[in-house]
Amino acid sequence: MLLGLHTLTDSAEFIVLVEGLYDYARQLQYGYPVVSSMHANLTVYQAAILISLGLPVVVFYDNDLAGRDGTKIAVNRLIDHVPVRRVLYPKNAAPGLDPGKVTRQQADKLIGKAQLCCLKTTI
Repeated sequence: MLLGLHTLTDSAEFIVLVEGLYDYARQLQYGYPVVSSMHANLTVYQAAILISLGLPVVVFYDNDLAGRDGTKIAVNRLIDHVPVRRVLYPKNAAPGLDPGKVTRQQADKLIGKAQLCCLKTTI
């Protein structure tokens, strides 16, 4: 299951993937087509759901160790099937900064500048 799957519309050009409930609520509030894996480890089943939608995915997990490891897992599970981008937090970003705490302006910037992933990453 992916939280928010039911909110995606046919007009979505991409999907933002976040970790948690508050991350999901904030990005939905900002108008993004968003789903949450409800943890920092995208399961094979959840990846299959995203792949079946055929849309590019922007991985916007938390700026902590679990989020960084989870981003690698999500990228590896999706990259052979759909275009994947990952949010890169600024080097001076506070640890613990996450999609549930960013302002609309920060979210727009982070999602807009998300890095295209071309290769599987090592964990």
